[in-house]
Amino acid sequence: MEASSKQGSSTAAARPLINSSVLAWNTDEHCIIDGSSLDIAIVVAVAKFGVPAQISTDKELHKRMNDSVDMLRAHLVSGHIVYGVSTGFGGSADTRTDNLEDFQRALFQHQNSGVLSSKDIGRPQDALATNHPLHSRDLDFRFSTMSMPTSWVRASMLVRCNSIIRGHSGVRVRVAQTILDLLNRDIIPVVPLRGSLSAGRDLSPLSYIAGAIEGSPDIYGLPAELCADDPSLSFTCKGIDINMASYQSELGFFANPVGNHVQSAEMHNQAINSLALISSRYTFQALDTIHLMVAAHLFVLCQALDLRVLQIEFLRSMEAELEELDWASSMQAPEELHDTPKDAFYMRIKSMWNSTNTADLDQRCKMTAGAVMLDIVNTIAKASPGVIFESTKLIEVTTKIQNQIRTRYESSRKNLFDNHQTITPRVLGNAAKRM
Repeated sequence: MEASSKQGSSTAAARPLINSSVLAWNTDEHCIIDGSSLDIAIVVAVAKFGVPAQISTDKELHKRMNDSVDMLRAHLVSGHIVYGVSTGFGGSADTRTDNLEDFQRALFQHQNSGVLSSKDIGRPQDALATNHPLHSRDLDFRFSTMSMPTSWVRASMLVRCNSIIRGHSGVRVRVAQTILDLLNRDIIPVVPLRGSLSAGRDLSPLSYIAGAIEGSPDIYGLPAELCADDPSLSFTCKGIDINMASYQSELGFFANPVGNHVQSAEMHNQAINSLALISSRYTFQALDTIHLMVAAHLFVLCQALDLRVLQIEFLRSMEAELEELDWASSMQAPEELHDTPKDAFYMRIKSMWNSTNTADLDQRCKMTAGAVMLDIVNTIAKASPGVIFESTKLIEVTTKIQNQIRTRYESSRKNLFDNHQTITPRVLGNAAKRM
């Protein structure tokens, strides 16, 4: 069968219907996708047989894609809020940021939270790999693996590319072409088998394809980080929460008794069968799922401990910082206020830090410094009712407090990041240390 001679026409239209079988393909041919004519035979040819894929050169197709990108860019430049571009997903849709590039990376991080094992990277291919790709590319299920078969991922890459070239998604032609470049060069990301809720077109598996385009190393495993940075740019724990829901659902499925499906065998001589082997196989899969749930639980628990220690260390350092803060002189407060205890200001910092944990660090420090400054002003006003505050002095002292809070927090955070294996155990009990 001849490959399509017209780059602008779809493969399905170019080849005779009588040859629509996968067997009509060979690896010397290529298929052309245009967003509307992709069929199952083409998907199998690309996914199983490694047939190369190309985007149609039809001018109208490229115009639609470019127009959608221009429209998205115009909305963003105009200051409009665009869901999933300048906002988080789902329950995080109220998250906002102007740092769109890092925000998009954070959305990938949100979904790149599945679990993979060392067996899933560099899986061996047998001698049949070059001669019989249909049988050799899916060796995954011959092993105990936590990743999808390669052909599944290849099919997902092709179908997703076919979808975005319709021009409905605000995706550049270059992005779609990059997907096909990876596909045609057999550079296929390792995608976790479990963890997807199949919501939003299976965002979790697709995020690993996006991670491959981005060049992120995190597509090969779970990153050792949680929301210790800015909440608007970190969604890992949210992804783990989604995974846990998927694991729990799968575990519930495995819990169904196989005995309800017993069939009479051997001319009814074996009317009652235990089906023990079948039950054992599903039990083994259930154990795999439980392992994933335990791993997710331990990850979140350990990260929560680290974050709690970070908070303790930061507040402890801020308490010492307040003792050195000469706020009375800075604000030209009455002499009798110079020895005012700093406890009230420390309690204000502590309460504000706990109540602003959903804000990014800049905003968090600004809000906390503003609250402390208000307490200082009220303290001075009570002692000297007729005092007049200069706005420039208020801004100056508030900014100073804000910078001190930020410096202390960043220092505490970096110290914990670098030395968490020695710092966190100091506040743990014996049982928690062993865990």
